[in-house]
Amino acid sequence: MKPDFLDIFRARVKQLGLTQTELARRVGTSQPTIANYLNGRKHPTLPVVERICRELRLRLTPHR
Repeated sequence: MKPDFLDIFRARVKQLGLTQTELARRVGTSQPTIANYLNGRKHPTLPVVERICRELRLRLTPHR
């Protein structure tokens, strides 16, 4: 089974050593919102996913 966005998101944040606060600042949202995304309580909109991917240096590709 392939990892989903949340798995990749969590791993990349850890790999880059980013704090939730720093990622939130870069993405233009709050730390609690990033925490909610990381624990799966909230789902980001596509524009937010695009900003997260840009900051984490990930390529966003359509699911097939």
